[in-house]
Amino acid sequence: MKSLKLAFIIVLVLFLVDKLIFFCLANVEKKVLTGEGVGKLNQFDLVKDTTKYIVFGNSRANHNVNPEVLGKSAYNIGVGGRKMAFSATLIQTLPKKKKQFVFLQIDPAYVFDTTYVGNDIDALYVKYHQNKIIKSKIDEIHKENVFSLFFWSLDYNGLVFSILSNRLQPKYDYNHYRGYDPIVNTKEQKEMFIKRINNLSYNKIAIKAIFHLG
Repeated sequence: MKSLKLAFIIVLVLFLVDKLIFFCLANVEKKVLTGEGVGKLNQFDLVKDTTKYIVFGNSRANHNVNPEVLGKSAYNIGVGGRKMAFSATLIQTLPKKKKQFVFLQIDPAYVFDTTYVGNDIDALYVKYHQNKIIKSKIDEIHKENVFSLFFWSLDYNGLVFSILSNRLQPKYDYNHYRGYDPIVNTKEQKEMFIKRINNLSYNKIAIKAIFHLG
């Protein structure tokens, strides 16, 4: 009986300590608005209900679609390494009754990859106990962490340093950031590109065919 009581006390203490850690981390995390992981996700959550144009996808969307071209009310939530499960889940968090334009970048390989199991949704674990839609979608594809059902602080596994770092020293001014990270070529890359162009010879038949289109 004593051992059972002791076990109950230990479990209760672990439960309470875990929840204390979770709510402390959650309080800090919600204020983080920089960084590709949690920060960008939090900024998306802040603007998604009032933004007219939203771009979803992986690094191709992130590096190649400038939301400023779409208009003042636009945001790019493209994140490197993410596939369909990640983007589709975030799209479902958008307001149901608001008219918005969604641009979803899809790689053909996603559709025909029979080995894909939706593991890119792991990046949303940080919101597992904070967003009902995200929780349901993670549960739906059976990617939930069994232990996280009891230990909520596991939602922040591997993210604590990044969260604290971006909270104490933000990487950029999020007020001027709209999710777009253009690729900046080095001087050497530019010179190599120009050299390749200068060495190209055009096909006369192809050029003639293009002019005939007019």
